[in-house]
Amino acid sequence: MKKLFALLLACLLLSGCASPAPTQPTASPETTVATQPAVPLTLYLPDDNAEKLETKEVTVPALSDEAILEQLTLEGVLNQDVQINTFSADSPQLAIDFNAAFGTLVGSMGTAGETMILGSVVNTFLTAYQGETLKLTVNGSPLETGHSVYDAPLSFYE
Repeated sequence: MKKLFALLLACLLLSGCASPAPTQPTASPETTVATQPAVPLTLYLPDDNAEKLETKEVTVPALSDEAILEQLTLEGVLNQDVQINTFSADSPQLAIDFNAAFGTLVGSMGTAGETMILGSVVNTFLTAYQGETLKLTVNGSPLETGHSVYDAPLSFYE
């Protein structure tokens, strides 16, 4: 009986108590995230004397009206209060409806400042979306300033 017990114990020790062989980690397939390349954007910015527009090349993650608005705000052309209500890129005519803050900002400028802001916005959007004209409205109505009523689409500022 002792021999049988010893034999059973030896079998158990050799088979059941052995630690499993270490497993090699399986190679997982590399996951690649498809990222879209950054999009170049040409900004038209007023020079220091508000006499002409100068260009500046930047990149944005994707072309959108929000990205352009953000870049123009970062460059100081627009302020943080300015927002776009709606945007339409039906080429060749684009249309932007701004909130009241845009009208207030443009209306608070002198003639040169008004021209520079409008030129910056118009040229930047027309270039980005390859448009010919841009209709600007404020809360659905034509933009009105102390200098002009902008009720017709605007073309590229020279």
